[in-house]
Amino acid sequence: MKKRAAALLFVFACACTTKKEPAAASDAGVATETDAGTAAGRALLELPSQLDACVLAHDGILLDLGAPAARPLYGIEDASLEATEHDGATWARISSRTMTLRFAGPEDVDGSAAGGTSQAPKVEHAEAWVDLRARGLTAKRVTVLLNGKLVGTAPLATNEIAIRSLHASGAQLTSGTNELVLRFGGGGKAPDALAEIDWIRVGTRAAPEYAAPTYDASRTTETLGGVPRRALSLRASSFARCTTAVPKGATFDAQIGLLGKGSGDFELRVLRDRAAPISLAKVHVDDASGWKPLSIVLPEDAQGVVALELRADSAAPGARVLVADASLRAPEKTPPPRAKTARGVVLVVLGQTPASAATLPALGALASRSRVFDSHRATSTWAGASVASMLTGVLPIEHGADGDASRLASGIVTIGEAAREASISTAMFTANPTTSAAFGFSRGFQTFEPSFPGGGGGATRAIEEATTWIGAHKSERFLVVVHARGGHPPWEVPADQLKTLAPDDYSGPIEPGPHAAEILAHARHVPPTVRFNDADRKRAWALHDWAVSADDAALGRLIAALDEAGRKDDTSIIVTSDTGLATGAHVPFGDDEPLDESALESLLVFHSAGETTGAHVRVPTSSIDVATTVLGELGLSPPQSFEGEDLAFAESDDGARPIFASRSGRQLVSWMGLVAKTGEGTTELCVPALDAACASDASPLAPLASEALRKLLAGAAKKKHAPHTPPALDGATAAALTSWGR
Repeated sequence: MKKRAAALLFVFACACTTKKEPAAASDAGVATETDAGTAAGRALLELPSQLDACVLAHDGILLDLGAPAARPLYGIEDASLEATEHDGATWARISSRTMTLRFAGPEDVDGSAAGGTSQAPKVEHAEAWVDLRARGLTAKRVTVLLNGKLVGTAPLATNEIAIRSLHASGAQLTSGTNELVLRFGGGGKAPDALAEIDWIRVGTRAAPEYAAPTYDASRTTETLGGVPRRALSLRASSFARCTTAVPKGATFDAQIGLLGKGSGDFELRVLRDRAAPISLAKVHVDDASGWKPLSIVLPEDAQGVVALELRADSAAPGARVLVADASLRAPEKTPPPRAKTARGVVLVVLGQTPASAATLPALGALASRSRVFDSHRATSTWAGASVASMLTGVLPIEHGADGDASRLASGIVTIGEAAREASISTAMFTANPTTSAAFGFSRGFQTFEPSFPGGGGGATRAIEEATTWIGAHKSERFLVVVHARGGHPPWEVPADQLKTLAPDDYSGPIEPGPHAAEILAHARHVPPTVRFNDADRKRAWALHDWAVSADDAALGRLIAALDEAGRKDDTSIIVTSDTGLATGAHVPFGDDEPLDESALESLLVFHSAGETTGAHVRVPTSSIDVATTVLGELGLSPPQSFEGEDLAFAESDDGARPIFASRSGRQLVSWMGLVAKTGEGTTELCVPALDAACASDASPLAPLASEALRKLLAGAAKKKHAPHTPPALDGATAAALTSWGR
C-alpha cells in the first residue's frame, strides 16, 4: 500500500512543469494571452450562475450547507439532510446524529487561511478554528472533530441561532483532504430533526467582524462605467475554487472590476493535485477602471482534471474585487460531414468478448477498413443493461433494464422505433435471455427472434438467422441488431473438438452444455458449492475462446452475405461487446461482475458505409454512443432523449466528456485518465495508469480530483430514474435464464 501511495504521489507531483510567470496587466488594464472578446465555444463552467459548483474561502474554507447543490463538494452523501429557509438564509436540517464532510484545504494553508497573498510560502497544515452558524432543535450539543482530532463541543439551544467558535491546538487544517465530523448529542428519537446549520468555516482565527461569503452573499449585480453585470464579489483575501476538466484549447473569459474606493488585485490560478499552482493572469483594478476584460487560453500544463482558483489577493478596506461573466469554454466541435448515408446498419453485440478479439480473422479483416475504438466502455457489467443503452442512448438508471428483475421502461424510445417511423425494416436476433421480449427488447422490431440455449441450431444461431434475414430483405433499407452469445456460457463445442481444448486430460466439471453456467455460478457462490481450481479455469477460458472464434466465423459469413446481396458498400457494420471481461476474477464469466474498468473495457469496431481505410480512435466512448451512431448512419436525427455522441465524429472530440457506468445503484465515472466509483457511503478515486485494478483509494492524495468527480457522480445520480418494472417471464425464458446461470 505504501509503495502504491508513493507512486500516486509521484504522478500527481510530476504532472506539471515549472511554475509560469503570470500574464501581466497592460497599461490598458487587460491581461491576456489572446485578444479579449466575446466568449465562444462549449460552456464548461459559467459564473456566477454555477457558483455552487465551487468552494468559497475567506479566512479559511467555507462549507455552505444551505446550498444543496454544493453538498457533493464536501463529500456529504447523507440523504437525511433537508433544505429549509428562514431568517434570510437557507439551512441544512440534520436528522442523523453523525455527519461527515470531506474537502480539500487551501493550497497555501497559512497564506490563504490567514489573509496573506498567493506569494506566501506553502504550508502543509495550520492550527485550525471551526466556526458554525447553527440553530438548535432537539439536539443539546454538537461535537466537532477535524482530521481525527477533537476541536471542541458547543451547546445548542432550541430555536436559538448562534455562531459557535471552537478551537483546539491539536486540530489542524491541511492542504490535502480534510475530514470534518459533527456529532449531535442529547436529541430526541429518530427521525426527529436535531439541528440546522447555515455554514461552517474551517481556518485560522477569524476577525470578530467576520461575515461568511455564502453563495447568496457572493452573487451580485453591479454597474461599473455605466455597464451592469452579474458578478462574483470577493473580499480580500478570498477565493472561489472550481474543480473541472480542462481540455485542449479551453479559454477562460471574464470582466474584472472593483466595487468601492481604492484598488485591488485579482489573480487566476490553476491548481493540480500534488503539484505547484500555475498563475495564469493578474489584473490590477481601481475605482476608475470600470470593467477590465480578461481572456486567456489555458496552457497545456493546466489541462486535465484541475481546479480554477479565482482570487482576490488584495483590496482597499471596504472594497471588493468583482469577477463578472466568468466562463470556461472549450472549442466548438467541428465534425466533418458524413461520407454517405447508409441504406442498412448491422449492429452485432457479442457476449463477453475481449477487445483483443479484433485480431480474429473476420473481425480483423473488418477492422482493417474500419475505426477501432481503443477506449470503449460498457455502461454496465450487466449485459442487458449495456445492450439497452445501445438501443436507447441513455444510462441504465434511465432505461430501467438493470438486472434480471427489471425490464426496459415504457416510454423510452429505441433505435428500432425510430427506424420504423422512417419506414426502415427492423429485426433483432438475440441469444441472450436477458435481452428477450420478456425484458422489453422486442419493442420497435418487426422481426424479433430469440435463440435461447438448448433450442437447437447451435451457439451461433442468432448470427446465422440475421444472415438469412438480410438475404430476404436485401432490396430494403434495414436495421439489424444481433445479440450473440459470444464467449458466454453455456458453450456448445462438438465432442471431437472438445478433445483438443486445454488442459490435456481434463476431467473436471467445466464442460459444454446447459449446466455450464450453473456450475460457474455455484463456484462463484459465497461460500462456493463447487470448488474451482486452475485446471477448471483453463478449461473455462478454452471454451470461451472456442466460442468467440465460432462467432467470428459466423460474422465472416454474415459480412460475405452482405457482399453477395450487393449491400457491402451501402451498409454500416458495428461490432461491439455487451460487457468487458474481468480477467482477474477467480471464477470468470459472471453476469454481475464488480463495477470496475476491467469489467467495462469493451470491444468496438465501427465500419461506416463505403469506408475503405482503418484507424484507431483513442477518445473514450460509451455504449450510449452506439444508439446515436446507428441513427446517424441511416440519416436520422436521434431523439432528444439520446445522450450519446456520434462515433462517426469521435476523432473531433477533445476527450473531456465523462464516461459513466452503473450497476445495482452503484456508479462509476471515467474522466480524463481518472476513475471514481461509489461504494458503501463513500466515493473512491483511482488512477488506472498506475493502479489498473483500482485496488487502493487515491482520494487522500488527490483532494481536488476527488471533489470534481464527486460532483459528476452526484449530478448523474439526479437523473430521472426509470420506474422498476418486473420482466414478463414465460417458461422458455425462465428456463433459458437458468441455463444462463441466473
